[in-house]
Amino acid sequence: MAGSCMFKRWRHDAGGATAIEYALIAGLISIAIVGGLNMMATGTGSLYGTIETAFKTHLSGS
Repeated sequence: MAGSCMFKRWRHDAGGATAIEYALIAGLISIAIVGGLNMMATGTGSLYGTIETAFKTHLSGS
């Protein structure tokens, strides 16, 4: 009888499932942030390259 009661409580306990759902959501958000930062870094590097080229051209007198 005690085992049956424990099984019913275990079956209806959703705490572990909720923790897994939050972990999956946090993982997806982390992937989105890393992807966004990667794209932003590529664009920023390209911008700094363009500025560097403009300065070199201007300083060389061309």
